[in-house]
Amino acid sequence: MPLAAGSCDIVACDGGFGMLSYPDGQMELLRELHRVLAPDGIFVVRLFAPKGRTGTTEEVFADLRAGNVTSLDALKLRLWGALHGDAREGVRPREVVERILAAAGDFTRLAEDHGWPLEHVRSLELHRASTAVYHLTEAREVVRMATDDPGGFEHVDTVEPRYALGACCPIVTLRRSG
Repeated sequence: MPLAAGSCDIVACDGGFGMLSYPDGQMELLRELHRVLAPDGIFVVRLFAPKGRTGTTEEVFADLRAGNVTSLDALKLRLWGALHGDAREGVRPREVVERILAAAGDFTRLAEDHGWPLEHVRSLELHRASTAVYHLTEAREVVRMATDDPGGFEHVDTVEPRYALGACCPIVTLRRSG
């Protein structure tokens, strides 16, 4: 990061942690955060869709057919978790889009069937050719990586938000030690 050592009192990350490779990219970020955070500085991260918290693909699509998936974002989040392999392998957003299209037929039908804005549904098109991989790490693993690193972090708290799908998005707070 183009920041001076010890120059930040707090750093927040909303979902981006899983966009880094596991474990190397995520460990590199934790080391860099340790560098830029002041002593006792805080890192807060919301993790997205750890494996097993969103249901199976069958359950997700059954809920979609039953009208129990309230938004396209909820559908994507649940499928990330359902399709995620181990943290090293991750999940590819393009695979999520392929599964959605296989179930829905096409973007227009998906939008019409669920009352979602077509322009929002068409944003899935961006993921069809993507080579991105999301490495969705469990909160306990993020804590382990952060606290096992010599001179690393102290675990302050992990909470599950109370909003819909909050259990799929735990928030971890870490304090820089040393």
